[in-house]
Amino acid sequence: MISLPEEYKNKLINLIMHERNFEEKEMQKKLIELLQNHESNGENTIRNISGRRIHKFPITVKFKKDEKINTDINELDTVLVSDENHPEKILKGKVYEKRSNSILVVFDNEKILEWGIPDKARIDLFVRDSEYMKMIENLNLYKQNPNVFMALQYALNNLNPPNKKRIKYINFYDKHLNKSQKRAVIRSLKSEDFFLIHGPFGTGKTTTLVELIRQEAKNHKVLVTADSNAAVDNIVERLMPTKLNITRIGNEHKINYKVRKATLNFKFKNHPKYKEISKNLKKIKKLTNKPNYDKFLINQLYAKNNLLKQEIESEIISESEIVLTTNSSSTLDVLNNVSFGVAVIDEASQTTIPKVLLPISKADKFILAGDHKQLPPTVKSKCVELEETLFKKLINNFPSQKQFLNIQHRMNETLMKFPNKKFYNNRLKCDKNYKNIKIDERFGKCDIESPLVFLDTKSLENNKEKQYENSTSTFNALEAKIASEIADKYLKLTIDKENVGIISLYNDQVDLIKKMIDVEVNTVDGFQGKEKEIIILSPVRSNDDNETGFINDQRINVALTRAKRKLIVIGNTETLKHHPTFNEFIKHCQNENCMINLTNMENIYEKN
Repeated sequence: MISLPEEYKNKLINLIMHERNFEEKEMQKKLIELLQNHESNGENTIRNISGRRIHKFPITVKFKKDEKINTDINELDTVLVSDENHPEKILKGKVYEKRSNSILVVFDNEKILEWGIPDKARIDLFVRDSEYMKMIENLNLYKQNPNVFMALQYALNNLNPPNKKRIKYINFYDKHLNKSQKRAVIRSLKSEDFFLIHGPFGTGKTTTLVELIRQEAKNHKVLVTADSNAAVDNIVERLMPTKLNITRIGNEHKINYKVRKATLNFKFKNHPKYKEISKNLKKIKKLTNKPNYDKFLINQLYAKNNLLKQEIESEIISESEIVLTTNSSSTLDVLNNVSFGVAVIDEASQTTIPKVLLPISKADKFILAGDHKQLPPTVKSKCVELEETLFKKLINNFPSQKQFLNIQHRMNETLMKFPNKKFYNNRLKCDKNYKNIKIDERFGKCDIESPLVFLDTKSLENNKEKQYENSTSTFNALEAKIASEIADKYLKLTIDKENVGIISLYNDQVDLIKKMIDVEVNTVDGFQGKEKEIIILSPVRSNDDNETGFINDQRINVALTRAKRKLIVIGNTETLKHHPTFNEFIKHCQNENCMINLTNMENIYEKN
């Protein structure tokens, strides 16, 4: 058992490198296929870009376009550079510098001299080393950073949290907070080093965080982060109507247009000093149009603009009371040497320890919010040790440092009943305004009054799962047909398609159903954090070997808690009952009288 921070730090770095090497192997297979088919990989690919060598040792090539380059590739990332006309000519390089319309790549392979720089080059992200290197560097500097050192000590259970601070009476901004939400805010404000907010589905975790952020901003500069851009934007949108000075940092192409006015880029372009940058850019354009233009003068203007840019951004961040970004982007240069009184980190149960330490390194205190009973972080290598989160570690080590949000505001009480008992020890209560919400319109024998319906396919023909050749995924054509037809029936009852969702545990099933119906269809992972009035769930597994695959409790929890008014599960109970939790759920449905044994596909949609 590891008890020293140095040993633990080394272990985390080894886990990061394992994940990085796994990603390299996976991307190699994917990119070779993309190159052979002349296909792009979204913003991870730059197409038709020209280059020229600017240094001999190391071999450095400046790739440039006339227009702005929109890409997710960053400095320090490892890339593959190839010829659009000869995809077999592939070289590995590392991004040294990235600007708006150019990218510098350093090569350690002299084949580029033999092949020559292609007229039409293509650059593909190979490994996001910029992110891995940030995490490793942050860990290596833990002795110099008291915030990271403190977090590691708490993770190892080597420290006890200090006594709570005393605070004066709190005047809550949101007068509709329930007792557990208010208690979460008060206890977070009182904590010296860290606090944990455990917010299951529909319990108003974001509402609680917005209140907490506003209260903390009275006394501290606040850093707010989450693993996904969507979660960050959700908080930004809630904070925008307040009078607080907030700044959203990140890739503008990944930021919701609704929060554009809060972004660093928008504030930058509307800053009084930006006029000077515009003037300099116009001068540069005029000079470059001349046959023998003055390179020295142009370089001077570029240098001046770079200094102005740093000056403007520094002013914006300095004046901001709250800065919001993703965990990865919390180490961007614009935040160098910026310290925060507190870091409020949402989705903390979905981010790895090395990554959550990035925002923690910037603040004297941290608040983690999440739900460890739902999906863990996305780890490509499926390394269980890397999936363990700081949120879960601290909840286990210091249960007195957490607040459980116990009022559920999303779903009908009937839908809440099973996940509440199985995953939350019946600690959740349903808000009175949501207890009896239902879909008023019903159809056919496969739809009953209950908000929960389980359609058992065990008696139907052709109910077995299948696999496509060369695919590791699984699909079930019968479940796909039933799910799409049920969704279609609801749409014909004038229920808006935005209110209907179909979840499956397998990608091939998702792809199959998408071809059949125009509603949102996604995996469990894709539906994490989302909700719909009606959810149709297709578990897929149906076989004579009683194999239930990679279904785990966290995925089952997420799948069963996305619906607000109606949940319809379609599956073969003979197979699914061999998974302990699904077996409990099947028994629950039988006890609730919401199990329907399908016997004839022809008449299941007839009116009762």
